[in-house]
Amino acid sequence: MPGSGGVRHLFHSREFIALASTAFARSQTYSTIFIALALYAGLFQTSDTVEGMFGTGFALAQLGIVLPLGRLIDIGDEKRYLVAGLVLNVGVFVGFSLVGRVEHVIVMRTVQGVADSPRRPARMTLFVEEGEQFDAVAGSMSLRSIGWKI
Repeated sequence: MPGSGGVRHLFHSREFIALASTAFARSQTYSTIFIALALYAGLFQTSDTVEGMFGTGFALAQLGIVLPLGRLIDIGDEKRYLVAGLVLNVGVFVGFSLVGRVEHVIVMRTVQGVADSPRRPARMTLFVEEGEQFDAVAGSMSLRSIGWKI
């Protein structure tokens, strides 16, 4: 890429960092589900109930945070929320390497649910802003246009 500043230029682009954090959060969440949870279940010889709690912590965290966070993202700067999610996901990634007990896995999955929460609402807000910019149908899907008051 002559004249574009190369790869370092990408890390100065808020859009690139926001999109990269979304991709990292999604892949980190899926890799945890497919690989790490099975390894932790085998390592700690957990019951089916405890294995279910691995997913429950994640789901409950998302249930409690997605709607209020979605509203904040819609009225704020979605890219900052995506980057904050990236930072939290990096912390979760490191945290999973430090777990020593099954309770730690449940806690890390709960934190992962919080860290993953900005991904969907922020992506939707980015989509809506593009729609508003080009006067497309997507612009009518914004929480801002509905006029929610929290």
